[in-house]
Formats: sequence, structure tokens, C-alpha cells
Amino acid sequence: MVKKRYLIDTNTLTTPFRQYYPFDLFPSFWNWLMPLIQNGTVVVLDKVYDELKKGKDELASWMVDVPRDKILSSRNAEIVSVYQEILTYIQESPSYADKALRTWAKEDTADPWLIAAAKVNGFELVTFEQSAGKITNPSKNPKIPDIAPSFQVHCISLFIMMRDEHFCI
Repeated sequence: MVKKRYLIDTNTLTTPFRQYYPFDLFPSFWNWLMPLIQNGTVVVLDKVYDELKKGKDELASWMVDVPRDKILSSRNAEIVSVYQEILTYIQESPSYADKALRTWAKEDTADPWLIAAAKVNGFELVTFEQSAGKITNPSKNPKIPDIAPSFQVHCISLFIMMRDEHFCI
């Protein structure tokens, strides 16, 4: 049986940090997660790492302990190629407005990079982002769960990953 590997969206760390599992109340969550990153079960993309390191909080400090060799580079040629396909998909889709492409084409927007990296590496993409549902007017704001399936990328929530990886306080 192939072991699942997970690629985490920024909100997969910021939401628990701010709302569910603050460091002072639930160190067990963070102590459970770090070894999964260190052993490669959970993967952090460089774009996500960079977003999190901008903070001046405990989460940014915690990220310092993520070994640099465990940060996945978005500069991989295959990832860049799929990233370009994702931007083309948004550009050509009647579901998305020009602003959607401009937003996702920004160098520091992690979402299309996450989908591309998940596709290339066969990762489950872990995000708290929710689908926009049926889009009737061109949207300015693409959502990972709406784009990812077009690239055969499966999205799950952090809670599903926690169950799959047997998190227990």
C-alpha cells in the first residue's frame, strides 16, 4: 500500500494556530505535525514557507524548525509547466474574470503553485479553502477546490489528514 503524502496550504497552519490549536493550549498538535514534515509525510511548498515566515508570531518561529531540505521548491520544471497550464485554464475558462488570472499569476500567490506541485508529486492537497459552488458569473476569485479537480488533484481538510494520520491528543 502506498503511503499518502500531503501538501499543506498556508491556511492549514494559520487557521489552527489562530483558532483551534494555539501553541500554549495544544502543543501536542504541533509536536505531532513537525515529525510528519521532517519525515516527508507532510510537505511544505516554498511559497507557503515564505508566506508563513513573513509573520512575527509563534507560527513563524515554529517554521524555523522545518529543515530547509524539507521545503519543496516550486522551481522544478514539471511544477512550472503545470503552473502554466493552470493559468491557461483560468484564462480560457468562462467561469473566471481577468482579475482571477491577474491574482493567481502574482509570483507570491501560492494557490496555483500548490495545485501544480500536488499534481506533479501525487500529493493530497490539504486546505481549509471551500469551493465557491456553481459559478454563474465570471469569478474574480478562483478557489483551490474548484480548480484542483481539473488537474486530478484531490483536496482534503486538515481534519481528514489528522484522522488519516491518527492524530490523538
